[in-house]
Amino acid sequence: MADPELSILIAARNEEVLLPGCLASIAAQDAGAGRVEAVVIANGCTDRTAALAREWAAAHPEIPCTVLELPEGNISGALNAGAAAARGGTVAIVDADSRMEPHLGRRILERVAEGWPAGTIRIKADSDDRLDRAYFDLIELGKKRGSLGMMFYADRDALIAAGGFDPEILLGADYVTQKAIAARGVRFRHLDDAAILTSPRRIRRLPFRFGMVTMMVRWTLCSIGIGRTRPY
Repeated sequence: MADPELSILIAARNEEVLLPGCLASIAAQDAGAGRVEAVVIANGCTDRTAALAREWAAAHPEIPCTVLELPEGNISGALNAGAAAARGGTVAIVDADSRMEPHLGRRILERVAEGWPAGTIRIKADSDDRLDRAYFDLIELGKKRGSLGMMFYADRDALIAAGGFDPEILLGADYVTQKAIAARGVRFRHLDDAAILTSPRRIRRLPFRFGMVTMMVRWTLCSIGIGRTRPY
């Protein structure tokens, strides 16, 4: 069997509840048989995340799936391990609490074939709540204007050549890594005709939706190098 073309890297720490939805969305991709694989990196887990991922892989032999287990919880280190293990020429970063729309994998591969080896991806709230959706619509506005940010796809070799993800960065590693890839002359394009649906749980952490304000402030400061080593 030929190697997959697109590897979905999922760094997961204690995500036994939401990881199944993420994996199910990969199984539902319409890119074609064998073109998309999942690489789950369980890092510092104390629950059944790794075991669940292995059980899922055994139950879905039609979907190439690699499961790695790391003793320490570090998302950047996990993604670097995932990139090293990936077989696809292109990798996409998808959070464990998120789901891919069914045509996202195909759209990514189409962009690559068109000469765009890297790109940001539209993020939508996995919610019907208007405030949740408005928050991610605001992020989308920034991406359309050229901003880099959470969850993206890139040529695997270019990602590794750029140094991968910095383990010292706890917030904004995606942003810093994309900047490093772009600095090597790799062209980015925003992909907005397919999306990743992500959980709004982080912006709901504080009462009265104040989490939306604090997260937006943190991301803004992170983009200029402030607060990157503080826990997310």
